[in-house]
Amino acid sequence: SGDRVYLGAHGRKAHSGRFSSVFSIDRNLKPETIENVFTPYVHAHDIMVADGDLYACDSRNSILVRNGEKVYQDENGFMRGLAVMDDRYLVGISVKSDSRSDRNREATGQNHIVEVGRDGSVMARAGLKGSQIYRILALSERDATVSSNSMRPEAMPDLLAILAGSESRDTATYYGGEDPPFHGTVRPY
Repeated sequence: SGDRVYLGAHGRKAHSGRFSSVFSIDRNLKPETIENVFTPYVHAHDIMVADGDLYACDSRNSILVRNGEKVYQDENGFMRGLAVMDDRYLVGISVKSDSRSDRNREATGQNHIVEVGRDGSVMARAGLKGSQIYRILALSERDATVSSNSMRPEAMPDLLAILAGSESRDTATYYGGEDPPFHGTVRPY
């Protein structure tokens, strides 16, 4: 966006103790221009800007986040895959299992695509037989996650300002005063 390249970093595996974050670098790719915006999200997928809003699927916590605020939570699995339409979202939920091979073999219909209203209400849910969900694209209508509208320089919000003014501003606020998952292993970058 504009003169910067942005990368959503999944981060924070149980082994590293790192939260997810958003890195950026000038288009000239000079290392001294690297910046990092930390988030309190665990194993975040689909960290992106769509129509000027910052989105993340806080996968391990199963929370859809928009501009640092929790929009929707689904305890049924890891949240992965997001399509942003004008009036709703499609969110992927993959079965929770600590064993990756079990998640890849899942065939009982525990993976879901959930249609969520902008207010966080569940509009519909479809169970899928198959392995994990990682990406969702809406083909029948405009999906802002793949639209050229997401790439306009003026559409790139100030990520630090968004997070600083939201419940995502620090882990204590985001987790309601409770210790976040893997809190004992968190190490700085």
